[in-house]
Amino acid sequence: MPTRAVRADRLVREYRDEVGREVGRLIRLAKKLGVPREKAIEILADVPYRLSVEEAEARLRSLVGNKQD
Repeated sequence: MPTRAVRADRLVREYRDEVGREVGRLIRLAKKLGVPREKAIEILADVPYRLSVEEAEARLRSLVGNKQD
């Protein structure tokens, strides 16, 4: 039976991997939307510390919406 530390380590790794996949998806979205690299970095640097993935996605999309107006 795994110890608590081993289980905790596994959970942390799974969380980190999931966040990495989500950030990767956001990077691809930013490229697809044509968001300037500097702006995308500003937004994505805050995931997951200050922004959720959903909030970051909304900000990326709003940048594109503002640019087209």
